[in-house]
Amino acid sequence: MRTLMIAGLGLAVLIAAAACAPAPAPTADPDAVNTAVAQTVQAMPTQTTRPTSTSTPEPPPTPVPGDPAVSLGPPDGRDTFDNPNSWHWSYFDNTCFKNSIAGGRFLMEAKGLLGTACWTLSWPEVEDYYVETSAVMPSACAPGDRFGFIFRAPDNDRGYLFGLACDGTYSLTGWTGDTTLTLVPPARSDVVQTSAGGVNRMGVLVQGSTFTVYMNGIEVAQAVDTTFPEAGKIGYFVRAATDQPFTAAYNEIALWVLE
Repeated sequence: MRTLMIAGLGLAVLIAAAACAPAPAPTADPDAVNTAVAQTVQAMPTQTTRPTSTSTPEPPPTPVPGDPAVSLGPPDGRDTFDNPNSWHWSYFDNTCFKNSIAGGRFLMEAKGLLGTACWTLSWPEVEDYYVETSAVMPSACAPGDRFGFIFRAPDNDRGYLFGLACDGTYSLTGWTGDTTLTLVPPARSDVVQTSAGGVNRMGVLVQGSTFTVYMNGIEVAQAVDTTFPEAGKIGYFVRAATDQPFTAAYNEIALWVLE
């Protein structure tokens, strides 16, 4: 591996961008996004407050065989969001979402722009890597509200999206600028924490045209696609399934660059 300093560890963010636009005609694909990173989709049930566990938070999961965060050794870069000025996008605010860093978390609030996916991009452009984030399940959200990674984005309007929904399903899609690619349809796994405040380690191993997605260190799906073969940007996205807002929160993000 080569050393890669990430924002918060000494290297200024190379690029920060955020995009969102009015959605075109509705589609039945719940993961679709439009030409300017958003697309209206089928409405999900009304937002409800999700039950919060009253027990002590679970400790970090025990490492399991095949967990890239263990097998790859120390990451080339990590941001724990302790510095509110570590990312240039920290306080971006538009009609679709708002970003902030507070309390050691990166917060991305979806403002309830129905069925619209918007994302914010940053970090160095890399080609093959493993990226992982600790995602906190929202305290109030609709089942279809979705959030997670955008990666291999060649520009501000296209890329792959690895998402986790409030109903506990995960999915992997791509957006070409006019077409949605369904690489992994919404699926469930017992390893996903679904209660409000539960923390899930979401990871994507990007190797050439093969993408392996992990939840809490366990491989849950793999897909092959050649649409975006080159190095691209990495960031976060949110997609509100109803007109009610919700907030996705992340405790940290780490990146391992593969030679």
